[in-house]
Amino acid sequence: MKADALVHSDILGYLPPSILGSVESHFIELGAEAVSEKIREWSSDAERNQPYVKSYDVWGRRYDYDRLITAEGWKQLGNWGARRRVVSSGYDSSLGSQRRTVQYAL
Repeated sequence: MKADALVHSDILGYLPPSILGSVESHFIELGAEAVSEKIREWSSDAERNQPYVKSYDVWGRRYDYDRLITAEGWKQLGNWGARRRVVSSGYDSSLGSQRRTVQYAL
């Protein structure tokens, strides 16, 4: 995050120092991973292979429920986001009233 001074100064304007201190290392790690070759490959795969809904099997029979078919890139990005707490940070009570701001910054 400190590599991008503008982003750092913007976040400083919204998060109190106590909260920023507790999440800053997470921001830095997440940012470094987000520009990695692995994430780039998953993103590229997800863009090339958009999700779709499959309602029928190969014999033309309707499934009991529609199936959302996603490419490996979508699955890996979803797992990565879950491991890095991208969504769950918005529900982290230790962040108090700043939890949604932290979630947005992620």
